[in-house]
Amino acid sequence: GCGSGAEDVAVAVADPRTPAAPVLAVVPPLDQPVPDSWRTLEGPFVMVWACNTSHSASDAFSAPAAELADGLFHLMVLDDSISRCRLAHLMLGLEKGEHVSFRHLNVIRTRAFRIEPDMARPGKLVCDGESVEYGLAQCEMHRGMAARAVPGVLGQACEMHRGMAR
Repeated sequence: GCGSGAEDVAVAVADPRTPAAPVLAVVPPLDQPVPDSWRTLEGPFVMVWACNTSHSASDAFSAPAAELADGLFHLMVLDDSISRCRLAHLMLGLEKGEHVSFRHLNVIRTRAFRIEPDMARPGKLVCDGESVEYGLAQCEMHRGMAARAVPGVLGQACEMHRGMAR
């Protein structure tokens, strides 16, 4: 596996069929548990990557199933059972979107998600390429709007995205 690069994280995701809402209504407050209807993944993950567009760069077809303004995150969760060699192959497949076929990568379409890292283990949290404080984070997507981070860990780093897609 990837050894020290992995971290124990719980990732909870909302049902993507949750109707679009004009108010922030999918994510619960940070101090409350996620609804029972949310899917939860636990374990050591090498990466959890949320994309709301098909391309994260001109040469990175990161979420091939994403459509412009579909109102969904395409959450890619990479488990720690992947070898470094396979991880390199996965990253090389980003240009053509081939990474989504790797068995170690779980791709989930969702309107909202929460990441709950194991704070006893070191890890890193990044929003738009900028390091943010490591800890609990959740985001919610609304069709016609860019991602809006719920106040908390990602609030300051992602707040600039509000309204950009109007």
